[in-house]
Amino acid sequence: MRFPVKLNRAFWPRFFHKITPSTNDPRMLFHENADELIFTQSVSVFLFGTTYKTTKKDRFPLTISELGRLKFQTPPVILDVGASDGSTSLDVLKAVPFERYYVTDLNTDVFYKVIGSVAWFFDVSGNCILRVSDKLIMYTEIVNAIFPFNKISQMAFKKAPEFKNDMPRIRLINPRLLNLKDRRVVVEKYDMFNVWPFEKVDLIVSANILNRAYFSDSKLEYALKELVAALKADGRITIIDNRDIEKATIFRFFPGSSCQVEKRINGGTEIEDLALKVFTKYCHNC
Repeated sequence: MRFPVKLNRAFWPRFFHKITPSTNDPRMLFHENADELIFTQSVSVFLFGTTYKTTKKDRFPLTISELGRLKFQTPPVILDVGASDGSTSLDVLKAVPFERYYVTDLNTDVFYKVIGSVAWFFDVSGNCILRVSDKLIMYTEIVNAIFPFNKISQMAFKKAPEFKNDMPRIRLINPRLLNLKDRRVVVEKYDMFNVWPFEKVDLIVSANILNRAYFSDSKLEYALKELVAALKADGRITIIDNRDIEKATIFRFFPGSSCQVEKRINGGTEIEDLALKVFTKYCHNC
């Protein structure tokens, strides 16, 4: 991160947002009645390791349209990996008839501590990841940071309070998703580098997480191997990347053979070749 210190947009005039790195105030999550847009903008501020929880509605409409056209013998079981706050999961839910839909992310909660006008945020492991004041928002990630922002951040986090398990917690899941009266929709914490602990699925959707901006090829291969293991023999995996424009590849698996590219959107995902290599190698019924 080049700028671990950013302006708090809630304080500074819009002019400064254009010339200086800035972001939204995640303290809006303290308000239980925050609307859906504000909630999603606030969640997108958080950085866990090297991965932002960036999300918003209608992020990949072309891919969702293609998913809605897929033919399944029966309504599929769907695994949404790295779903962030689940805003885009709501879009997929509307487009694809399903038997069960797993909305998953590794970071579904944060803890916080407010001292005076400063809020400190912690991940579930107790690591302080964010400092928020009225004027500034600071991150602990300082890899490739520009001087003196790295030093300013380091000095600020030396004053972080000690983590305690009884600190208040915020669920980083879209309230509209949590309030769905549909038992077929299941929200779970899941690390894609671990074995999927539930039933095999017909369709895996992974948006804006499996890319080289976040992970090395060796890490991506490991995650892709675990996703193959979670899939039924005749399932599909969809990998989406819309950092600049929406790109996606839908991979289809066939029992007793390998997998094929079923559909590309705008040339396909940047890791398509890597994924095909991994899927062919680890396909459990090839």
